[in-house]
Amino acid sequence: RSTLFPYTTLFRSSTEAYVCVPELWPAAGDQCSTFWYPITGYNGNTAYLTENAQTEATSSNKGVWRPNLAVPGTYRVEAYVASHPPMNIPCNWGTASLVQDTSNAHYFIHHASGDATAVRNQLPLDNDWLNLGEYFFNAGNDGYVQLRDLTGETQASTNVSLSAVRFILVAAAPNPTPSISSIDPTSAVSGSSAINIHIYGNNFVNGAGAYWNEDYRDTSYIDSNKDRKSTRLNSSHSTESR
Repeated sequence: RSTLFPYTTLFRSSTEAYVCVPELWPAAGDQCSTFWYPITGYNGNTAYLTENAQTEATSSNKGVWRPNLAVPGTYRVEAYVASHPPMNIPCNWGTASLVQDTSNAHYFIHHASGDATAVRNQLPLDNDWLNLGEYFFNAGNDGYVQLRDLTGETQASTNVSLSAVRFILVAAAPNPTPSISSIDPTSAVSGSSAINIHIYGNNFVNGAGAYWNEDYRDTSYIDSNKDRKSTRLNSSHSTESR
């Protein structure tokens, strides 16, 4: 595993991505007015607690983790639950009691195949990862995880913990099936010098090859849309191709 340095909010390799600090709504600020109470989270980054909401009418806070994934595939999603002592924070409206984590956290996962909700118990965890399940994500940052303060438990009886979320590649997506639409040139004089054959089509991937009369030939990837390849062939071979 590559090293994740402190205070990095986003880390990515080819097999995993960490989002160490969520985007918060409302933004973090004065804790007694935003209801975000900072604690130390994963790898020294800031995590946040917020008191739970019992109903939609009393819900106000949420966090979102949006990774930038290197490759499409099935990822195991895990949420970090940071340890903290019981906290009673005086505010001008009363006291915020952050005594125990919720046993009914509703993680909403938006993935390539749709949406899912994973209901998990944060209470037993102490600086540990909570498995939210496995989901297929496209490459990039279209997918995300969201956690709200809404738990359905008695109002302000528990707290919801938001720290890091990590996405670990379990199975990479298979390469798409390629297709050829044309080649250029379409013929050559037998015995002439070697030529470059350009193969045009769809769903080509960098590193793939081509067969010419049963012989495997390496190819050179041409453009970022992955729609053509070039291979150097000696025209003394038959111009029939496979």
